[in-house]
Amino acid sequence: MCSTLARASLSPARTRSKRMAEMTDLQLFNSLTRKLETFEPVHPGEARVYTCGPTVYNYPHIGNMRAYVFADVLGRTLSWKGFKLTHVINITDVDDKLINKAHELGVEVKQVRLRSQSSRWGSCSSSGTINYNWRLILAPPHVLDYVAAHEVAHLVEMNHSPAFWATVARTLPDMDRGRAWLKAHGRELMAWQAPATRQ
Repeated sequence: MCSTLARASLSPARTRSKRMAEMTDLQLFNSLTRKLETFEPVHPGEARVYTCGPTVYNYPHIGNMRAYVFADVLGRTLSWKGFKLTHVINITDVDDKLINKAHELGVEVKQVRLRSQSSRWGSCSSSGTINYNWRLILAPPHVLDYVAAHEVAHLVEMNHSPAFWATVARTLPDMDRGRAWLKAHGRELMAWQAPATRQ
């Protein structure tokens, strides 16, 4: 505990450089070479971690959790050792839905972001960026289908005109099912807050 307090009193830059200087080599098992290898970043002082995201169509099990626990521990270790960490998690099913619906409409999604929006399930910019409310991963799959169809349709019609709704229906004929679910359960889902993260 004393060493933790002493480190906390140092400036962030000094703490980082001290950790980098003191750190022992971080070794990871490389499944390609089947050897234990020393971690060497592509860019000095920076680390990038990419992990596949959850399957949003089924309940998680202990096998799924192992990957996230490992990625979390690795990320925290790299951060503690002073690396500037970039951690990306891919939510494949979100991307797939958008890509498929955009292809059907002949438009292109440039970027997808998960955000903590307080009143919207999604948004779309004219530049092709689509934002999803992260709470949608807690909703049934048909709701995600609806929001994907809705936001991609905005790349064709940036309004809520009859032409817009016809475009949504073109990629998702049963769009009313997702809309009805959000109308019935959306307020409760929007109120859900993620647990506070530990520092």
